[in-house]
Amino acid sequence: MTERRSGCYRLATACTILATVIACTPQPPGSRQPGASSGATKFHTQGVDPVIHLHDLDKGPAARYTGRLEYRADTKCLYLVSADGKTSSPIWPTGTREVASGASRGVRIPDGTEFLSGQSVSLSGGAADWNEQVPAGIRENCLLERPNRIVFLVAGAGPT
Repeated sequence: MTERRSGCYRLATACTILATVIACTPQPPGSRQPGASSGATKFHTQGVDPVIHLHDLDKGPAARYTGRLEYRADTKCLYLVSADGKTSSPIWPTGTREVASGASRGVRIPDGTEFLSGQSVSLSGGAADWNEQVPAGIRENCLLERPNRIVFLVAGAGPT
């Protein structure tokens, strides 16, 4: 009987060790986007004038973007324009609100920083190429035409 208990104990110990190893094994590279929240990243669109796109990423890549925020009345959307003239579509963090002040359009990000069209901006976040597929929840009218469908996933206001 003691031999049988000892065998069961060893089997239970081996199963516990195996379960721990499996649970603690890191995910293979590329299996999740850097900075992604648990589960699938969700995107959505809100607002009428301006229309803005939002993401639910946790802290994302630490790239820095500097340029100017531009509003286009034909699309009612905001765009980022770099010093060298390259344009991308901003995808703001959840909690961002659209702002309309007279003829200016812009956003207020969750930390309270407000950006209006025509202003220079300094943002942290990371670029993504959406030429192949646009995530569900995003209205394509605010995205640039292919092959220039580059977006900037804004994490917050960057250093100035």
